[in-house]
Amino acid sequence: MQELNQIFFFIFSLAFLGVYLGTANFKLSNAESSDKFWQGYLLLRSASFFTWGITPWVGPWLVSVANLLFFSSAVLLGMLFRSWNKSISKLENVVAFVIPLLIAGNLEYIRQIGGSLNDRIFIASLAALILSSWCFYELLILWKKNKNKLIALIAFLTLIHIVIMGVRMLVIKTTYIDIGLNIIVSEKLSTTLFTWASFGTHLLICIFITAYLFRVLYEKQLITNQNLKNSLTDNSLINNLLEEKESLLNNLLSINKTSTAGALTASIAHELNQPLGANQLHLDYLKSINGKGEVNKDEFENTIEQIRANNNRASEIIKTLKRIFSDEINYKDCIALDEQFSDIKKLTAIELKKFKIDLKIFLNGNYKIQMGSTEFKQVILNIINNSINAFNQANTLNRVIKIHASQIHNHVEIRVADNGPGINPALLNDIFGMMITNRNEGMGLGLWLSRHIISNRDGEIRHEKTVPGPGATIVIKLPIYNS
Repeated sequence: MQELNQIFFFIFSLAFLGVYLGTANFKLSNAESSDKFWQGYLLLRSASFFTWGITPWVGPWLVSVANLLFFSSAVLLGMLFRSWNKSISKLENVVAFVIPLLIAGNLEYIRQIGGSLNDRIFIASLAALILSSWCFYELLILWKKNKNKLIALIAFLTLIHIVIMGVRMLVIKTTYIDIGLNIIVSEKLSTTLFTWASFGTHLLICIFITAYLFRVLYEKQLITNQNLKNSLTDNSLINNLLEEKESLLNNLLSINKTSTAGALTASIAHELNQPLGANQLHLDYLKSINGKGEVNKDEFENTIEQIRANNNRASEIIKTLKRIFSDEINYKDCIALDEQFSDIKKLTAIELKKFKIDLKIFLNGNYKIQMGSTEFKQVILNIINNSINAFNQANTLNRVIKIHASQIHNHVEIRVADNGPGINPALLNDIFGMMITNRNEGMGLGLWLSRHIISNRDGEIRHEKTVPGPGATIVIKLPIYNS
C-alpha cells in the first residue's frame, strides 16, 4: 500500500506542477497579488505531494515539512478566492503566513510526544475542513456578485471536498490505524480511499479554477480589443474635429479680417476719393487751358506732377488694402514694425479724425518680428477699432490712443493704451474668450482671434488696467527676429 500511495503522491505532484507551468506566463487576474496567490498555491501543493512521496526514503521528520507546504498552499487558495472579492490587507497577509506554521507546528508537536497517526490525521483533516469551509464562503460571496457557472461548479466541488473531509474524520475516529513508519504514506486502505478522493477533488477544483481564470483572461482580451477599436474610432473622430477646428479658425480669421477692414471702408473710400477727385480737377484744368491755347509750360508740368503724386497716393492705399485682404500667411515672414505702423496710421487716419481721436506711436527702435504683415495689422487694427468703439460709447474729451514699442530682453513689448471708459469689470477675466464683447453689437471674436494669432507666433497678449485714470491697455509680447 505504501508504494501505491507514493505513486499517487508523485502523480498529483506532477499534475499540479503541470498546471503551474501552463499558467505561469499569463497574467490571469486583475490584481498582481491574485496571480501570486495562485502560482504560490500550485507550487506549494506540488511540493507538498512530492515531499510526502519521498518521506519513506528520507525519514518521518520530513512529514512536518510536507504538512507545512500543504497547509500553506491551502491558505493561499483561500487568499486567492478572497482577493477576487476584495483587496488583501497587510494584516491578512500576516495571518495567512502564521496559520500554516501553527497547524504544522501542532502536528509536529503531537508526533514528537508520541501521539498516534489517528490524532494527527484527525487534526489535519479538521484544519483542512476549516480552510475548505472558508474557501466555500468566499466562493459563495463571489457567485452572488456575478453568477458565473464556473464559480458555481468550483463552489460545488469545494462543498464535496468538505463532505469527504467530514466523513474521513468520522472514519478515523472509529478506526485504529496500526502503522510502521507513523506517516501518511503508510495509511491503511480504510482511510486512504477518502484521502485520494479528497486530493482528487482538489485537483478537479484546480482544473476548473484554471478554466475560470482563462475565461476571465479571454473576456479581458475582448474588452481590450473593443477599447482599442473604440480608441481608434475616437482618434479618427478627434483628428476630424481638429481639422474642422483649423478650418473654423481660418474662416473666422478671414471673416474678422474682412470685418476689420470693413469697419474702415468709409475712411478708405474717402481717402481714395481725395486723390482721385483732385486728379479729376487737374485734368479738367488741363483740358480747359488746352482748349483755349493758353498752355503755360511751368503750370502744365506742375499740374502733371500733382496728378502723378495723387496717383501714387491712391496706389499706396490700394497696396495697403491688398496686403490686408491677402489670404497668404508665410510663417517665415519677417516684418519691420515701423513700416507696419506707418501703414496702420494711413489706414486709420480718416476714421480717427472723424471721431477726434489722436493716435500717437512711439518706437524705441526699428524692431523686426517673424510674423505675417496681414496678421500683425489684423491684431493692431482689432485693438484700435475696439478703442474707437469704446470712445463712441462715452463722452471722453481729448481722446488719445498711444502705442509704445520697446525691447524687453529678446522680446518686443507693444502697449496699446487709450483713455476711454475702459473694459467692463465683469468681462476682465475673460476678455480674450470667444463671444465676449463690451459692445452692443459685434460677435466678440476680435480679441479671441488676436490671441490665437499671437499664440501661434510664440507670443503673449494680455490686458492691463490703465494707471492712472480710466482707459484700457492691451500688451502684446513677441520674440524679436534675429537674422
